[in-house]
Amino acid sequence: QLPKQNMELLPMDEAEGSEPLRSNSSPFEDASPTKRSFGGFPFRLAAPILSAVIIYASVFYMSEHSSQTAERTSRDALATGSAIQAVGIAGPSFCWLVTRSYGNELALVKAHYKNHRSIFACDDHIVFSDKEDLSPIKAENIGPMESKRAPWGGWYNTEVFLTAWDRLARSGHFAAHSWIVKVDADSVFFPDRLPAHLMGLNPAAPLYVKDGQTMLGAIEVYSNAAVQVFADQRVAVCNKDIQVSGEDGFINKCMETLGVKASVDNSLLKSTTNIPDCADHQYVVFHPFVDEASVDECYKLGK
Repeated sequence: QLPKQNMELLPMDEAEGSEPLRSNSSPFEDASPTKRSFGGFPFRLAAPILSAVIIYASVFYMSEHSSQTAERTSRDALATGSAIQAVGIAGPSFCWLVTRSYGNELALVKAHYKNHRSIFACDDHIVFSDKEDLSPIKAENIGPMESKRAPWGGWYNTEVFLTAWDRLARSGHFAAHSWIVKVDADSVFFPDRLPAHLMGLNPAAPLYVKDGQTMLGAIEVYSNAAVQVFADQRVAVCNKDIQVSGEDGFINKCMETLGVKASVDNSLLKSTTNIPDCADHQYVVFHPFVDEASVDECYKLGK
């Protein structure tokens, strides 16, 4: 910014003998008050050029400053996670599942991969298994996955899934995503339907979405903030009954204990094995479908 000179420019048609510039201290003065110049040019010719240069420089500075500020703000927003805080924006999703490296589960996951569906249709994804090479799928190896059968017909599989959760938290892969979604291998999952179910929910607030009074492992939806809370406090707060619980019930109880709020969505999951039910497009997941033929039929009806 140029210093103020307390200048007064007089009309250009003023008499030749009059003083064209009054200034307390002017950098343009020479020995003769009637022959002031700037860079060898008479001041009356140089003044308009100088003014134009000053205006151009000011505009250029403001443009550059605004551009740099916008770039810095965008960069900072991504770094702090504030870019995902807008209420009403569903945001990109990070999806994951756990599968054994053999048997029917793996066959279903490979079919999902081949047809670009389930978690492979999300913005980003990860597969956890007991080996890394599930050709053509590359998985994160979390070790042995054997679990005991529970009295209700499910599995005491909390420890296996906590290993996956801990690996996910340490990797930080989810951090750039608004919503983190866990599904089962035998879930018929339509990721493109999920944003409509998340509208109005804030991913920067600790919350999770479940179907009904409890959460079922067929689909679990968590805000970015909820996963951050879980990653930071789970070991200290949720460390009981790990060996004698199913992962969905354990995580549901843990979220409640951590103060993470639940949002109930009764059209998130349709528990069914009836293929015609897949024609109901309000649901995000249909479960369980345990063979490739029925899974294919369900996806066809869901298109």
